[in-house]
Formats: sequence, structure tokens, C-alpha cells
Amino acid sequence: MAGSYRQDRYNESMIVLSDDLRQAIQKVATCPLESHENTTNSHDLLEMDAPYRFLYHHREPLRAYSQSAAAQLGTRIGDVLKYVDDNYAREYAEAAELISRGVITPSHLEKLYHPNQILVDGMDIRLENRGIYVLATWPKMRHDFLDMSFWCWEFDGYRCHRSKQTVGIPVPVEDETEPFAIDKLLLYPASFLSEESIELFRKRGKAFWSLRLPNFVYYDDTGNGTQADYAKPGRYMIDFEMHSRLHSKHIHVGARNMRNKQLDPWRLTLSPRDEPEEDEFLMMPTKIAGYDFLEKEWISLSVSNIKPIKWNKQPYEDLVLSPATKHLVKALVTVRANKIKKKEEHAGFDIISGKGNGLIMLFHGSPGTGKTLTAESVAEIAEMPLYPITCGDIGIEPDKVEQYLQLVFQLGKRWNCVLLLDEADVFLEERTLTDLQRNSLVSVFLRMLEYYEGILILTSNRVGTFDDAFRSRIHIALHYEDLKPRSRKQIWANFLTRLEDTEEGENVEEIRDRLDELAKHNLNGCEIRNALSTARQLASHGGEKMKWEHVELAIKTANDFGSYLRDVHGHSDREWAREARTR
Repeated sequence: MAGSYRQDRYNESMIVLSDDLRQAIQKVATCPLESHENTTNSHDLLEMDAPYRFLYHHREPLRAYSQSAAAQLGTRIGDVLKYVDDNYAREYAEAAELISRGVITPSHLEKLYHPNQILVDGMDIRLENRGIYVLATWPKMRHDFLDMSFWCWEFDGYRCHRSKQTVGIPVPVEDETEPFAIDKLLLYPASFLSEESIELFRKRGKAFWSLRLPNFVYYDDTGNGTQADYAKPGRYMIDFEMHSRLHSKHIHVGARNMRNKQLDPWRLTLSPRDEPEEDEFLMMPTKIAGYDFLEKEWISLSVSNIKPIKWNKQPYEDLVLSPATKHLVKALVTVRANKIKKKEEHAGFDIISGKGNGLIMLFHGSPGTGKTLTAESVAEIAEMPLYPITCGDIGIEPDKVEQYLQLVFQLGKRWNCVLLLDEADVFLEERTLTDLQRNSLVSVFLRMLEYYEGILILTSNRVGTFDDAFRSRIHIALHYEDLKPRSRKQIWANFLTRLEDTEEGENVEEIRDRLDELAKHNLNGCEIRNALSTARQLASHGGEKMKWEHVELAIKTANDFGSYLRDVHGHSDREWAREARTR
């Protein structure tokens, strides 16, 4: 079996007793000396096991050193090298010849490695996702596995430190004399990579280092994913420090371990202020934690697939709002966003410091009139992350609500977010003498709003139930009226334009010619979007291009459902809301 050869073939070790010879060996060493199986090298004893891998990798430097050494020391070095040459030159030459061809046998596998060697992980199919490591100790063959200890960088938001691992990599063949390709090993020397591949890993490391501070990024793994990739394409917040805090990771601070720079050339730690050396970039992590604002969870992302955000400001221009309203909102948001990004203090008018420094906007009106779309578009023009939260996220117990809002507001401020509290009615309803829990809930929310310093957008379709105290907290309130035919026509046109930009094979012009007819149907923005989505799926199911007949059928289905609900309730949602004085 592979790996059993070592104990059978070698039964000797070399003990260096001469102080000057031991010092000469230590002077040429570029890595720790190989320790004898049952002892530890010290200043008084140097013992190595055959086949003397340290000497295999250091013969030439030691030979060169002997040329300039004192005569007696030169002779001693020559004696050691002569013994090794006489007994192991053939074995060494055989190993070197195999390695030069990019192959190795189990009998020579240990000679392939030495401490401080840069290794590449051969497990991932995609080259750009493979890890790069530094070998920490001399590998040891154990049966059919080669035990290896190595490290790469790990960053906790405060500093990079070495993350050590030990694994046993399997030997691909059983016959100890059978050659196999070195790059078939799960860990093999990076010297077998092309310079282009090395530069790819270096570029990835620089990308990782550029994200050591909070950063909002886009993750794109479309078409290249493997079963190990669980992150969906989208936007994520990178923040190592916050991730470490929230997950109670041990923070490595003040590491003062000493190292012999000759035997261990790599730094023990890197601070965020440091500029890594070119090769130090290679060992940066391949994965990075990103916060998904929609799922409210941290997701592992491949560094190679992270790209800058491309902000889309066109949806704001397409909003069905008056030009004056759009100008007002854009002005307020842009000014506030610039102050936030520059970390400027807002010149508040409140006597109490820290109060009233945020921008709180209320968008109210019937469902499907564009409230949420406006909030999403505002985040785009501000070039800030949108952090949507719902009543389901927050809960209804006052203590937990306060705790959750404190965390969300802290993250919103740290990450320069536009916070969106969609359908916020439960927190905004008027207080009563009988419902003490809801009163407490409203009071907590009022207090939290008072001290929030960022941009917060509230949406509601029940503004008639608001507590009066909220009126003074809201800087701007926009009412979204039920859509008129002119507005519906513009919304249909906007959706059709997006179809032209993103899809192929749809009969958009045929549908656009009937915009006036489409605008007559009493549908809100969400219903218009759903009708188009249904029409596209109908066409796809039939293997056809989307055409007017598909849209017409989708609209008829929506209208039939709306008519049924009106018959069941005896009134429309709008009529009921007006009668109940909720909007």
C-alpha cells in the first residue's frame, strides 16, 4: 500500500553534534529543520531522519556556503554532502526528474513539499475559487494519506491573522512506484500554476483586501455556479467587523508571537492599515460573508464573483408622480445622502442634541399605486442600500420591538442605508385607553424615530388611523392617488419599455399600439405587472411570442377576480376605506 514504504525503506537518522556545522545548516535554512520522529530539535541537538528532505531542498545553498566557510567547517559540510550524494543522489535525481515532468510517485511524494511553500487547493473545479495556502510544517506520510498542516489569512474586521488547518490528503494511486500528475493532488505546490493563474489569485486577494471595510457590492454567479454555491445573484453588504460582533467570533487583538523571519518569512498578522506584499495577497480567503437585506441573513460569497454596484436611476424618472413632487423628493434625499456619506453633522434645530436629524418620509395611498417602487427608486438615486423591514421582522412585543429597531437603526446608520418600513400601520395607529400593549408599541416607535439620523421611508394605506404624534415626526408626506387612465397608460408604457430592454421575441409594438385600451382597465401598478407576467408565462407555455391575446386573457382573469370580490363584499376596497375613514 502507498505510504507503508517509509518505515520499511529507511532505518537511519543523522545527528549533527558540531556546533559550527549545526549553525551553518541553520544559516542556509529557508524553513524549519525537519525534526527527528521522536525528538525535538534544540540548540544543542540537530537530528534528521532519512531520506533527509531538508538536505534535498538545501544541498546547493549548503554547498555554496561551504566555499566561503573556514577550511575545517568547509570540510565538515563537504563530508555531509558527500555522504548524502553517495547514498541518496540517485533517489534525489529520480524525484527531481519526476517533478520536472509534473508527475510524482507515492515513494517520492514527501520530497515534493517543504515548509513555507505556497500551495493551491485542487478540489474546486473552478480555478478562481481555489484556495491558496502556506505549508507550515514538513508533511508526514500516514498509510495512504499525507498529513499536512498549513495556513491562510482570516480577517475578523480588526486584523488578518493566520488560520491554521491540518488535513490528510489521499494518495491517488496504490503502487508506490506509479507516477501520477501532481495537479491531481488535493493540495499541490503553486509553482505548477501558470503565471496567469497566479495573477488571477493575486487579483482575487486584492479584491478581498479592498473589501476589508464596509462595502455594498453586487454578487453575480449566473451561469458559473456549482452545487457548493448557495448565494443568489444580488446585492449584499460586506462588513467583517459587524459580522464578527453578531456571530460572537473571537477577536484577535494584540498578537505578539515572535517568529524567526529567516525560517518564517510571512507576517503573523496584518492590520487594515497595512498594505500586504504581492504574495501575501495570494493567501486571502476565497469566501466572504455578505448580508442579504431581503432574507435578513449572512451568506457566504465567492470573492471572485463580487462586482461593483451599478445604480439604476431610470425607475425614478419613470415614476408616475408630478415633476414638482419628484424634484422635491430628489432634492431632500440627495442633500441628506451627501451629508451622510461625508459624515457631516446635520444642522438640526432641536434643542436636544441628536434629535430630529433624520429624514423621515411617509408614502400613503391605496395598494399598487407606487409607494414601494418610489422607496426603491429613492435608494437608487441616493446610491444607498435599501434596507426593507416589515412588521413580521419587527414583532409586536414592545421590548423586542425596541431591541430589534435599535439593531436595525444602528446597521442602517453604519451602512448608510435607506430604511423602508413597508405597511407600517400597526406602529402608527392612534393610541387608545384600552389597548395598553399597542400604546406601548406606538410609544417605542415614536421614541426611536425621534433619534434616527438616516433616511427612513414609511408606507401605509391606512393613514386615517395615524396617531397625531407622528405628524410632527414626518418631514414629507406624499399621497398616492388611485390611478387614473392617464397614469395607467404611462405605467403600461414603462413596463413595455423594460420588456424591450430585457427580453427578445415579444410583440411589444403590437401591445403598445393598444395602450389606450389597456388604460381603461381599472388595474393598479402591481396588477398591471402581474398581468404582463401572466401573459409572458402563457406565451412561454405555448412556445409562442407574447402577443395581445395573451395580455387580454390575463387582464380578463384579473378583472373577473376583482368583480367577484366586489360582489362578495358589496363594495370596492376604495369605497370601504373611504367609509371607514382609513384613507
